[in-house]
Amino acid sequence: MENLLNLIWEWRYVFLYALGVIAFAVFQGKQWIKCRAYAFMLLAKSKAKDGILNSGQAQEDWAVEALYILLKKLKIPFVTEETVRVIVKKLYVLAKDYLDDGKINISISK
Repeated sequence: MENLLNLIWEWRYVFLYALGVIAFAVFQGKQWIKCRAYAFMLLAKSKAKDGILNSGQAQEDWAVEALYILLKKLKIPFVTEETVRVIVKKLYVLAKDYLDDGKINISISK
């Protein structure tokens, strides 16, 4: 046990560096997923403008399905369609709130 503690103490900077890299990757991954979700939401809006998607729910469903397929192809663990739906719904509300008056201040009703 003492040998293990000595090994950890000697390699502490490597462990801290690895932990920092993992934390950075998680943060960047969240930003990347948000960017892709917004891109799919904008694409769904353009499909609605072209007459392919009829309702707001159809746009949301299309964005959720497209993002879920992308995340599944990338083999990102612990992602279900329900969690993707929650993320997309939250981003839609934030986008509508921002478009309302240029600020994110929860000035619209959900």
